[in-house]
Amino acid sequence: MQSKATLASIEVKEAGEVSVTLFREEIGDEVIVNLPEGVAAPAAGSSVIAYTNGVMTMSIPAQTTAIGIVVQ
Repeated sequence: MQSKATLASIEVKEAGEVSVTLFREEIGDEVIVNLPEGVAAPAAGSSVIAYTNGVMTMSIPAQTTAIGIVVQ
């Protein structure tokens, strides 16, 4: 069974072509989320829920891959 993780109610700080940088206010850090193929990046300032595969790098900022993203 594959584990999944959710980054909920997070503000999009920057939006690129294939990734977005999210700002997690509750802990004061950023996460780069690589988007699935064919998914348009939400606009900067949007609040999103990012569903990920549960794997995150230990780099600063951390990076993960979304399996889905929903604009709130």
